[in-house]
Amino acid sequence: RTLQAQFEEIKSKDLKIESVALKEPAELSMGPVISTLDENFPEFVGSGPYMKQMKRDIIKASQVEVDVLIEGETGTGKQLAAEAVHRLSSRNDKPFISINCGELDENLLLDSLFGHVKGAFTDGKGDRRGAFLQADGGTLFLDEIQSASLKVQQALLRALSLRKIKPLGSDQDVDVNVRLLTATNVDLKALIGAGKFREDLYYRLKVITITTPPLREQRQNIPLLAMHFLKEGEHMAGRSGLALSRGALKALVSYDWPGNIRELKHVIITAAVMSEGQVIQAEQLG
Repeated sequence: RTLQAQFEEIKSKDLKIESVALKEPAELSMGPVISTLDENFPEFVGSGPYMKQMKRDIIKASQVEVDVLIEGETGTGKQLAAEAVHRLSSRNDKPFISINCGELDENLLLDSLFGHVKGAFTDGKGDRRGAFLQADGGTLFLDEIQSASLKVQQALLRALSLRKIKPLGSDQDVDVNVRLLTATNVDLKALIGAGKFREDLYYRLKVITITTPPLREQRQNIPLLAMHFLKEGEHMAGRSGLALSRGALKALVSYDWPGNIRELKHVIITAAVMSEGQVIQAEQLG
């Protein structure tokens, strides 16, 4: 019984020591972050096989004039990947136009993409240049392409096949020189099987595929990303000298991040703005 009591006392002391240690600042600096930055990809922080493969695919896509499908979960940086393809391509001095298909209903999306001529509908008091004409010579990025209705998909297929568009209310085709990048966070093949996505459009979009990896598959980059976003949070909050505790860093690395990098950024910046002390603790991560 004496030995058991001594053991429990030692265990309790160890837990207290560990608890104190977890509240101490983690040993992080911008050095490792800077060392993993690629001059060709300043927007991406981190390393590892998934990151290297994504960068290789972006470079390949930027060197050829074909349409590209970017696949990845929500918050994995599909927009950044599209912007990098455009920036590294020969079209980088021309417009980059981005539209989220999930934010617009069918009619608004058709109008946003192809524009209209005066009198096309009741409120059409003037001509409107759609995204295809705005991006002429450059790149058009369509996020959440799976949200486009079958009617919109048909119009996109025609535009890609002919490289011509027809503004709403017009009977005249207009030539367009646009490189189309699309992105999705769902399995388009499953939608094809369900009759919700055109197979012929899928294979036109998927000439080259880029995959943005989820954060849970590159946990080694979480400390680097956390420090990167902490500096951003400091700037937003007008503070300096903030640090993450060892416990906070342990919690960040062990979490699965269903919202991926976007969720991590939100958590870190919120903690930087809301925390009262200089060391952010695990319980302050929200």
